Amino acid sequence: MVRLFHPMMPHLAEECWASLGHTTLVADEPWPVVEPDLLVENTITLPVQINGKRRADVTVPRDATAPRSRLPCWPWMRYNVPSTASARKRSSSYRRGS
Repeated sequence: MVRLFHPMMPHLAEECWASLGHTTLVADEPWPVVEPDLLVENTITLPVQINGKRRADVTVPRDATAPRSRLPCWPWMRYNVPSTASARKRSSSYRRGS
């Protein structure tokens, strides 16, 4: 961690490095090596929108195909999305002013 904030705060990084017990300068140490496997996420979080409003998030595997990616939202939609008939009934009552 000290190596990462050294470019922004070199004086503080050198003090922290010395307090950790190192005898060399943090500037002389090599930069941390990137592990490419840790950069790839295995899942994707997709938002579920109904009438332009975000209602839920669905997490699917990165390699999911279209039909499989639709499956996790069906249980949520079955209980939380109003049917078309009830939506029509509400919209007609708004138009009438009642």
